[in-house]
Amino acid sequence: MLQRTVCLLVFIPLLLQAQTGAPSTHQAVNSIVSAVAVYPDRAMVTRTIKDQLPSGERILVVGDLPTTLIDQTIRVSGAGESAVKILDVSVATVFLDTIPEVRIRDLQSRLRSLRVEEQKLQDALVVLRSQREFVDSVKISTSREARPSGVQRATLEEWDRLLAFLEKKLGGIFAEMRATNQSLIDLRSKIETVEREIRNSQAYSRKSQKQIHITVNSTTSGRVQMSVSYVVPGAVWYPAYEARVSSNSQIVQFVYAGQVKQNTGEDWANVELTLSTARPSEGGLPSELTPWYVDVFLPPPPVVAGALRRKDAAAESKMTDEITVSRERMEMELPVAEVESQGASVIFRVPVRATIPSDNSPHKVTVGVFDLPVEMKYLSIPKNSPAAFMTGSIKNATEYPFLSGAVNLFFENTFVASSPLKRTMAGESFDVGLGIDDRVKTQRKLQNRFTEYTGTFTRKTKITYDYLISIENTRKESIHIEVRDQIPLSRNERIVVEVIAPSPKEMKPEADGSLRWKLNLTPGEKKLIPLKFSIEYPSDLNVVGVE
Repeated sequence: MLQRTVCLLVFIPLLLQAQTGAPSTHQAVNSIVSAVAVYPDRAMVTRTIKDQLPSGERILVVGDLPTTLIDQTIRVSGAGESAVKILDVSVATVFLDTIPEVRIRDLQSRLRSLRVEEQKLQDALVVLRSQREFVDSVKISTSREARPSGVQRATLEEWDRLLAFLEKKLGGIFAEMRATNQSLIDLRSKIETVEREIRNSQAYSRKSQKQIHITVNSTTSGRVQMSVSYVVPGAVWYPAYEARVSSNSQIVQFVYAGQVKQNTGEDWANVELTLSTARPSEGGLPSELTPWYVDVFLPPPPVVAGALRRKDAAAESKMTDEITVSRERMEMELPVAEVESQGASVIFRVPVRATIPSDNSPHKVTVGVFDLPVEMKYLSIPKNSPAAFMTGSIKNATEYPFLSGAVNLFFENTFVASSPLKRTMAGESFDVGLGIDDRVKTQRKLQNRFTEYTGTFTRKTKITYDYLISIENTRKESIHIEVRDQIPLSRNERIVVEVIAPSPKEMKPEADGSLRWKLNLTPGEKKLIPLKFSIEYPSDLNVVGVE
């Protein structure tokens, strides 16, 4: 029989009352979650229905749906072997006499099995402890037996062999105890996960559930396949990355992944998963130099006791408000994807099917693995740290945007650190910190600090600082390094800061007083950078900020 396919699409607003006419027969249908699209604070779940549909009018009942389902988001589409019309879609809340406990029973069965395994491991530890105590006692008694006496005893070589055997046996027992303890730790982690799922399931267990009623009319009997989608809260995703870098390579292996959490009340088993991108909060790499100010000291005005108490109360209230605002901002700046209201958002289709249980725990899914170009360079701020930090400038050579998140960095197959990543579009580059390279040596040394007094009628104090910064490359390869330092900034016209070295022709300080040198060092090369400046002010001024 030639199959005729009819695509049907219905959007809600829902009709809470069925159309007038003769009552239709209700038919419960089985549905499975086949696809999920995860958004920043919710998810769109798609269920698939495959069933035999008789001719005439029927009300298909899709049951056991979460009560948090948003009614206005229900969407129904389908195709059948015959002409099928969707007459009405409605949603109903059904109150149950008993709470469904199938999921909880399964979890409790898993928990009992894990508890049995835990008891076996604990028993094994008891046996190993007994063996250790026995070997210890044999070792002690053997040592006593080896003491000289009038009785003929075994030779020294025989005692050595016996003691070596006991040491080997004891070492094996210790190794087995360590392995058993580690297995016990891993097992208890699984137990905690199952217990958390039981708590979440019990908390979500409800005496009511939602049902979707789909009224259809078919001219002839035949099989029908339908999709029902709806939006539920309680789901979220955020990006996670992994970068593997080698010092002698110009390519970095970059793993783009997403962490998905959901507590919607229904498990997503073997589903097609898509992730929606969003605008992330910005982040940075190393701490930057803060402006260095010198100013005139102004003593605070005297305050009477009553005013002081009022001031303290006001300050405490203000502090409380600031703490509240700070906490609110911290919560808002979590690196969670958000759907952008301006511009096109990007949808990631996860290449493999995923299983995400409703346990509110993060589950990692891989978006893609890419080989990206990287440029190695160094950053040193000797004033803050006498070390050179290796950084990699990685270019996003993919078609995907990299969202704000954390990058787990591996350098030469060794974990270095977790570095923040701010949003990087296709074609842009971002820097990752790879830690300290001891083969690049930096030092900032105060060569001289001298004070002189000038002026006949107006006495002035002038303090001159003379620093020497040294950078040495002991690597076998040439490097590019950026060195940063700073000069103080004056907030008072009577305080004059003069830069002596580097000269204004060589370099001008930035607005915040920062100085930046960009150097290329060949293998074994050492460069010296002089930094010299003075601070001059009237001697009768009480100046703060002078080191």
